[in-house]
Amino acid sequence: MMIDRALIEKFLQGQCTALEAATVAKYLEQHPEELEAILPEQEWEAFEPGARLRAADSEQMLDQVRLAAKRYRYRNWAAAAAVILLLGAGGAWWQLHRKVEQPAAAIASQRREAPARDTLVRHTGRNTRRIVLPDSSEVMLETGSTLRWRHGFTATQRALYLEGAATFRVTKEEGRPFIVYSGNVATTVLGTTFRICAYEGHKTVKVRLLSGKVMVKTTGAPAAGEMVYLTPGQECAFNKGQRSLTVYRYGQPESTPRAPLKGNIKDNGEELLFTSVPLPEVLDRFEAVYKVRITFSPQQLRKYYFTGQIRKSDAPEGILQTIATLNRLKVTHDSTGYHVFR
Repeated sequence: MMIDRALIEKFLQGQCTALEAATVAKYLEQHPEELEAILPEQEWEAFEPGARLRAADSEQMLDQVRLAAKRYRYRNWAAAAAVILLLGAGGAWWQLHRKVEQPAAAIASQRREAPARDTLVRHTGRNTRRIVLPDSSEVMLETGSTLRWRHGFTATQRALYLEGAATFRVTKEEGRPFIVYSGNVATTVLGTTFRICAYEGHKTVKVRLLSGKVMVKTTGAPAAGEMVYLTPGQECAFNKGQRSLTVYRYGQPESTPRAPLKGNIKDNGEELLFTSVPLPEVLDRFEAVYKVRITFSPQQLRKYYFTGQIRKSDAPEGILQTIATLNRLKVTHDSTGYHVFR
C-alpha cells in the first residue's frame, strides 16, 4: 500500500478525518522511515503538543489505529516508536489544527496537561520477561506476546491489553479494578495471581486462576456479557468459534470441557454450581441457602449473569461483596438484611 506524501503532510497539519488518520497511521507503522524523511529528529525533539484530544475524537482515532495495529505485527522498535508517537503527538497535531474555536481559558488549561500515552511492550526474547506496572503489580510476559497499557492507568481502573500469554500478580487496590482485555475476553480482578493465554492464532482464550478470585467476562457480540467467576485451581476457556465460556479444573484434559447448559444450577450438598444464571435468580437462591434477606431490584440486575462455584460454608457477606465489586455494584448490610444495587 502506497500513501501519497501530500496525505501524510495533511495528517501532520491536522486536516485529516479520523479514517484518513488511521490509514496514515497504519502506513507509517509499516514505513517508519517516511516519518523521519518528513520530520527530522530535531523537529520531533522540539515539538510540544499543547492540547489533548477530546474524548470522542480520541476514542474514534484510537479505535481506527487499534484495528490497524491488530492486523500487523511490529517489525522493529522503530515501527513501534512510530505508532506510539502517532497516538501521542500525532493525535495532538490532529486536534490542534482542527478548525474548532475554544475558550482561551480552556486552551490554557489543556496546555498545562501532558498528553496521555500508551506504554507498549512486545517481547520476542526466549525467556519470560518480568514487567513491573505503575501500581507495583507484576507481569511475567511470555515470548511472542504483546502488552499495552495507558501510562499511570486511570483514577477508576487499571486496564491492559494482551496478545499472547502472561502471568499477572496483581496489587490489591480497593475501588480500582485490574482489567486485562484479551480478544473478546475481559478478566477483572482486585488482587490475585492468574495466567492468560490469548495468542492470535489459537482457537481459545484461556484464563487460569492461581490464587484469589477473578471474574472473566465476554466482550464481543453475540456472547457479550457472559460472566464466569473462578476460584483457585480453576481455568476457563473461551472458544472463539462457538463463542462460549467453559469452566473446569486445569488438571483435566482439554478435551473434557464441553459448553455447559445456560441457566443451570447444581447443588451437590456442599457447593452450589451456577452456569449463566441471571443474578436475581442467584440472589434468590442465596436467600434460601443462607437464611438471610437480600433486597434488590430485578429490573436493575436483569442483565447480570453469574457462572461460578460457591461453597455453602463461605460467609454470604464475602460472596455478595465480591460479586458486587467485580460488577461495579454496591452492597450494604443493616438490621433488615443485605441490599444489592447499582
